[in-house]
Amino acid sequence: MHLAGVIPHPIFDTQVAAMVLGYGDSIAYDQLVERITGHRPDKTHRFTDWSRRPLPQSRCTMPFPNVTHLRDVFAGARYRPQEARPQRLGQRGNGSPDLAETYDFHPERAWERLKTRVRKPKELAVLMEVAAWREQEAQSRDVPRSRVLKDDAVGDIATHAPTSLERLASLRSLPKGFDRSKWGADIVAPCSAVSRATRVRCRKSKSSATTQ
Repeated sequence: MHLAGVIPHPIFDTQVAAMVLGYGDSIAYDQLVERITGHRPDKTHRFTDWSRRPLPQSRCTMPFPNVTHLRDVFAGARYRPQEARPQRLGQRGNGSPDLAETYDFHPERAWERLKTRVRKPKELAVLMEVAAWREQEAQSRDVPRSRVLKDDAVGDIATHAPTSLERLASLRSLPKGFDRSKWGADIVAPCSAVSRATRVRCRKSKSSATTQ
């Protein structure tokens, strides 16, 4: 998708299909295969950097066993008893999701997908900045967002808005040494900018109240 600039189709998302068929929310592919076929796919190399060459032989052959299970998964899901299936999820248009909307993630709207307890304007401003940064990093590296920063860490940063690497290091939700990585400075920068903007607004508000 990144190289060609187009979204491949048709795309069949086994996780979404499994949810519609009543296998539970967000069931992993290996768990789905095991429940239907009794086999457990090898996920040893699931975090492999596939852009590196040459690939070891073990990684070259790893995808084949996983793909071969799809046939049995399809057959098992197709003949799943009707009473075991929940009601169909709402669909739009011609009955299939809008691919462009589903897979084209805009960094500036990444914060909308997060479930946090952030409520204050300052915290929300930090959340929007950090979520956008994480989305950009994940897209540029072509890795899951959680590999960059987990959701609970994003919410923790938004709540505390660390303006220094020392304060960033004190957050327990962050991996050890995160503050010493180049990402540490990337996080502190927007937090500091939001804090400065908040102080400026507070001074202006106090000044206006005094003159009145």
